[in-house]
Amino acid sequence: GNDSDYVRAEAIDGSGVNNANFSTPPDGGSGRMQMYLWDNPGGASFASINSPAELAGTVTTVGEANYGQPIAEGAAPISGKAVLYSDGTQFGSQACNAATNSSELAGNIAIIDRGSCEFGRKSLNAEEAGAIAVVICNIFGVSGGDGEEVITLGGGADGGLVNIPTLMFQLSVCNSIKASISAGIDVDLSFVYTGFDEPNELDGSYENGIIAHEFSHGISNRLTGGANAAGCLQTFDTDADGMVDSGEQMGEGWSDFIGMIATIKEGDSGADAKPIGAYVRGESGIRRYPYSTDMKICPLTYNDIRVGGPAVDADDSFAPHPIGELIAAIGWDLTWALIDQYGLDPTWQDQNSGNYIAARLVIDGMKLQPCQPGYVDARDAILFADELNNDGVNVCTIWEVFARRGLGMMADQGSSLDHRDGTEDFTAMETCIEKLKVKREIAELVQPGAILTVDVEAINHIPGDAIATLITEKLQEGLSYIDGSAPFPATVNGNIVTFDIGMLEYNQPIEFSYKVAASVDVRSVSFNLEDLEDGGANFEFFDLDNGFNFFFETEGRNGTRALGGAAPTTEVDFGIITPAYDIPTNIEVPALRFWHKYDLEASSDAVFLSISTDGGDTWEYVTDFLKNGYNDDIQYGTFAIPALRAFSGSTNGEFIDSYVDLSAYKGESIKIRFRLGTDDNTTVDADFPGWIIDDIELMDLTQYEVETCIGTLADPEIECNDSTTIIVDTNLATSTKDAESDIYDMTLYPNPAKTKIYLDVSSPISEIVQIKLTSIEGRVIRTSAARLNNTVQTIGFNLVDIDRGMYLMQVQSENGLSTRKFVKN
Repeated sequence: GNDSDYVRAEAIDGSGVNNANFSTPPDGGSGRMQMYLWDNPGGASFASINSPAELAGTVTTVGEANYGQPIAEGAAPISGKAVLYSDGTQFGSQACNAATNSSELAGNIAIIDRGSCEFGRKSLNAEEAGAIAVVICNIFGVSGGDGEEVITLGGGADGGLVNIPTLMFQLSVCNSIKASISAGIDVDLSFVYTGFDEPNELDGSYENGIIAHEFSHGISNRLTGGANAAGCLQTFDTDADGMVDSGEQMGEGWSDFIGMIATIKEGDSGADAKPIGAYVRGESGIRRYPYSTDMKICPLTYNDIRVGGPAVDADDSFAPHPIGELIAAIGWDLTWALIDQYGLDPTWQDQNSGNYIAARLVIDGMKLQPCQPGYVDARDAILFADELNNDGVNVCTIWEVFARRGLGMMADQGSSLDHRDGTEDFTAMETCIEKLKVKREIAELVQPGAILTVDVEAINHIPGDAIATLITEKLQEGLSYIDGSAPFPATVNGNIVTFDIGMLEYNQPIEFSYKVAASVDVRSVSFNLEDLEDGGANFEFFDLDNGFNFFFETEGRNGTRALGGAAPTTEVDFGIITPAYDIPTNIEVPALRFWHKYDLEASSDAVFLSISTDGGDTWEYVTDFLKNGYNDDIQYGTFAIPALRAFSGSTNGEFIDSYVDLSAYKGESIKIRFRLGTDDNTTVDADFPGWIIDDIELMDLTQYEVETCIGTLADPEIECNDSTTIIVDTNLATSTKDAESDIYDMTLYPNPAKTKIYLDVSSPISEIVQIKLTSIEGRVIRTSAARLNNTVQTIGFNLVDIDRGMYLMQVQSENGLSTRKFVKN
């Protein structure tokens, strides 16, 4: 390279605080490094983690409460086990209601999430449950923050009633505590005053990790795209508001990685917690998690660059650190995986040591990757570097390390200019997993009586001789193999079909298909369908934010009408609520199905479901999806709900069918709410940015399970894949449901009626029917369901809250529709 490009390293730079930077011009130009002063976390600490050893140490950054018991100098420590608070609701960790785990909280320290109610209310609920102290965990997205801020906690209306101490911890510290608890490892905390004889500010120039981090920006900037580029690691202003907000550049992560590997020493372990900035910020460091090969300490995966970043710096500018953290975690994992194979040389003299090989792979990967790389580009560049440097001998190790954190074979980075559009995958390179394997593809929604094609692929990844192989299919009752449909000999034994596919050579896949018949008598039974052809006349439209509801009629999945909710670039919170539905008690699997498609800003704009059993006074977040459930983690700021999963991103222009298990609501009358929220900036580039829903159906769900195994004569089930759930469709959505066939024997009395009317009804066959009470214009007033047969059943309807006039009572199934008129006096 060119000379005369010395570094201007400026210690104790007074132009900023709590940061450092390094401007790196192309090769030949001198870079400028500025090392700022950092605010000392305090002349005293108020909390410490006593165990486990991986987390032990002083919690240097906390927010104090202005209510409850103060943590005074000289007072005895308040110590106990960290216990996650739960109040039994969908957001039970926020402690806005009385605890349901009081026996666990008693005598211990409650861990509570910020959100939804005042801090004093949270602390009081914990105290009443027997907790001796409270930790409030900050969360991502409050006022644009990344959860690493701490604030003084105000008590609100209940603060004066609280007697126990309360502190706020940073999100990263709480995440480490929660990860340990989730892994079954107790965390012991103490609230205790510890005074320090320290200055008010600390000099980042004394922090080797920070200095190495900043120097490393010169490495990544000059190697990526070539020495004359120095501009290939950028972020972008996608909404033209003058502030950068997007990009998958990993420069901050490479700097973290080089800072860690440059300070590695004998006696270190990959499982150790390795914080960045421990001198200036204590053992938690300045990242969301300390780095570690232990996923309990550093659980980052590819999806975490989406909702976990970008962060916001103190000056309210975009910070790419949370985006880069993952590549640092992967590089650290790779370093220790190679050290386990080749050993550690902290002197850096042995070029065959694991740390030397890892460092060279990362450095050479930077040279090989394209300008403006994404995570998949970085992975592929490191794999190529190993091929060039080591003849690919470490390819399996590299794949395993990347796949463990979500960058497996099928991972998709999308655009490297957008950190929110990637798809994670945990599949390592197939030949690295040495065993027999089988894949199966089959339709997951079928009609009764359909003939299904099953596609099978088998492969042998066990090096050596060919293996005599069998494939076994386990078909649930109602599915039957069609004899002769496979190209291999088949043996049928009950519901098990065995194919003898002969000798399977190493890495030579065999593909074949066979057919099964679905019983014409097995089907799901619909007991209510909202096809939305009336534009949702029976639905409630609501808004929770700025007075706007952006739902309107649009084209449905069959070219008919549906409801669409627009996703503007403004902050909105609105949706639709269904009529009340009675869920029968005498059916096996009551389920909700709805068809929908969406193009929404990933992790920011989203849709989720809630169910009410009290007419809409309270709502319970829906999580019990049977198929096609929530696909994304949503930033806090959209709904002010922490740890929210919802529908976000894109279905690529296609309607998908989602199913919710309603078994918990048997015998209840429920309303279903679909809630759409957006933040106040970017929307997506799509024909219709938003969400469209059609054909909302309640059914008694019938499913088939199919499992495929591969093995040998000696062991026919060496490897079995996950079973596929096949949903058997109803016929209601495509039947002549509007045809008046009058197949039901119906009698209404008294008619006219005043406060109650009774329906006597029977059916010539056993089936589930939908019963509707509607106005003459078709507006649904009551809906119910019942299982009928040739025995007359009597069903009553309350008319007290219905106006005088003429009404219709309808009984409907996929087999027909009968209607009777009556008068309400």
